[in-house]
Amino acid sequence: MTSEITLRGVWKRYPPSTVALRDADVDVNAGEALAIVGPSGSGKSTLLAMLGLLEAPDEGQRTIAGVDTAGASERELTRLRREHLAFVFQAFHLVDHLSARENVEHALAIRGVPSRLRRARAEQALDSVGLSHRLDARPPTLSGGERQRVAIARALAAQPRVLLCDEPTGNLDTATASAVLELLLAQAGSGLAVVIVTHDPGLAAKCSRALRVVDGQVGHAS
Repeated sequence: MTSEITLRGVWKRYPPSTVALRDADVDVNAGEALAIVGPSGSGKSTLLAMLGLLEAPDEGQRTIAGVDTAGASERELTRLRREHLAFVFQAFHLVDHLSARENVEHALAIRGVPSRLRRARAEQALDSVGLSHRLDARPPTLSGGERQRVAIARALAAQPRVLLCDEPTGNLDTATASAVLELLLAQAGSGLAVVIVTHDPGLAAKCSRALRVVDGQVGHAS
């Protein structure tokens, strides 16, 4: 398996005395759906931020696409995030006055994608999540499931190697959450690495494997 992100012996501390990660070893592999589970305050969000290059290790080694991030400048970290990672959150973070297509295009513009490519990539991504008929719809007119699909399309349009999802079904009803999960798992089946932080053991059970975080310690979920 190709490891997209690797953590070895990673520690993260917050003053005055919180240890958020303890000697964490994690591999995120291409083509897998990796669930991260654990109680509130266990370190799940810190681990996701570490994988997303939003936090720096206090100790240990982190590599992404084979690049050791130790000593990397913020500019270099931004480049690595832009080229390799995309995020999906529990809150959809869509711009209400923009259409579904414009929301995706706007995100691509921020990433520096040339204007001549944005529309086609946005429409292709929205089609891939089953929203080709809602290109011009604005978020207030969309259901919760549709809004999350736009958020996923926005992430996929960036053509990442790793998709990092923080409670992506947390605001959805059971049936809609199941449909969104199947969509995410399909992305892993196409070769993308998908990481999902969740409180839902049923969701985690459908992933390729699951890691459990307790008091900052990362281990395999039983």
